[in-house]
Amino acid sequence: MDDNGRRRPVVIVDDDEPVAKRIRLDKAVMPTPTPTPTTIFDSKGDLHLVVGSDVRDRDPSTFLVCSKALARASPVFEKMLFGPFAESRSSPESSKQEPAWVVHLPEDDPDHMEAVLNILHFNFKEIPRRFTPPIFSGMIISPQIRIALHIAWQLGSTRKFKAAMAVIVDQSFISGDGRISIMPKAWDEDEEASDAEPQDLCKYLGDLVPTEIVDQIRDERAKLINATMEPFITLHDDLANSRERCPIPAHQEECDKMLLGSLIRSFRKIVIEEATRDAARRYRGTIPDLQQSLDSVELRGRSLLGTSHHNDFLRACRLDVEKRLEKGQRSQLLEKAKKGDTIVLLPGQEERLGRQAVKSGLQ
Repeated sequence: MDDNGRRRPVVIVDDDEPVAKRIRLDKAVMPTPTPTPTTIFDSKGDLHLVVGSDVRDRDPSTFLVCSKALARASPVFEKMLFGPFAESRSSPESSKQEPAWVVHLPEDDPDHMEAVLNILHFNFKEIPRRFTPPIFSGMIISPQIRIALHIAWQLGSTRKFKAAMAVIVDQSFISGDGRISIMPKAWDEDEEASDAEPQDLCKYLGDLVPTEIVDQIRDERAKLINATMEPFITLHDDLANSRERCPIPAHQEECDKMLLGSLIRSFRKIVIEEATRDAARRYRGTIPDLQQSLDSVELRGRSLLGTSHHNDFLRACRLDVEKRLEKGQRSQLLEKAKKGDTIVLLPGQEERLGRQAVKSGLQ
């Protein structure tokens, strides 16, 4: 007993010590010191997030937050904080006996996380009226392209909205029942991408964006397919209709017939079957698969095989075929398409994105 009549607890580690001196081991456990938060989002918060130890040189930021606010807003946080993970707490009772609840997020940027946490805790006064581009970009990166499309639509980022649409166009195809579908990417625990199960595009996007977006994606896909196949279609039509092409008079008929035959044979070996506009409309695969198929087309003609003694005409014949197929231009078109530069938004969509950009501070 001390002078105030209180019992002094003594931790015993030897079984030979008197029983009267022993105390329960769980009472002898010293709690982990509670980290000092650099930012308090909730004065009654129960969770300390230590953010950014791997992404910046100075000390990481520590945020005092409400775990339930995070769990309500994000299924990822819900599983991490209240699921079968090391960071979670199994029950309110256990949290009273355990030391301070600390979760480390070393790879997240503290500035990005601070902006998100202010939103989740309804600290509107602390939310910047204008997001700087680095913070905005860090906030809307998402492995699910439909979520990125939705966030860009809500925040008014026209550039990111078009880029997200372009990714969906690139991954889309026509299913057996004629519906436009998508083969979305899935990420495993090692962040390796793989193809997930194919999904109907209308169901995949749901109500995240206006329904007319699906029709725009279908139209953009058809436009790119037609543009990619057009040089082969034009060459096929010219050769099939006996329009003179080969510049060597003595070889003209034989060269063009050989070229037409090789064009038809090559197309029958690939998924498109024939170089016609009807075939372009019937094509069901993705645009990358189409480009790969067209790059494998082999064209043969007498002049192209180098059997002519007319070197100047031979060179002109080869250049004519190369120019007609426009391989460089097709590659440039597809590169622009991947960035969303070929996407044309409807007037109402541009107006809506502009209004949202003003609200979010992007404009």
